[in-house]
Amino acid sequence: MIKDTLDEILIWINQNKRKFVGGLLGFLISVLTISIGLFKTLFIIICTTTGYILGSYDIGLEDIKRAIMKMFSDR
Repeated sequence: MIKDTLDEILIWINQNKRKFVGGLLGFLISVLTISIGLFKTLFIIICTTTGYILGSYDIGLEDIKRAIMKMFSDR
C-alpha cells in the first residue's frame, strides 16, 4: 500500500519536474523569509544565483589566478 503510493508520487514528480521544483523553491523561500527575515533571504538568493551563474562558466584555475593577479597588479 505505502509502496504503491510512493511509486505514484515518484511518477508524478518525474512527469512534473518543473512544478515540483517550483513548489519546493517557493516553500523554501517562504520558510527562510519567516524564520530569518526578508533581507537575509534575499541576500541568500542573490549569493546563490551569483554562485550558480559563475559556476556555469567553463573557466579553469589558471583563468581565476590570472583574474586575481590582474585585479591586484600595479598599472
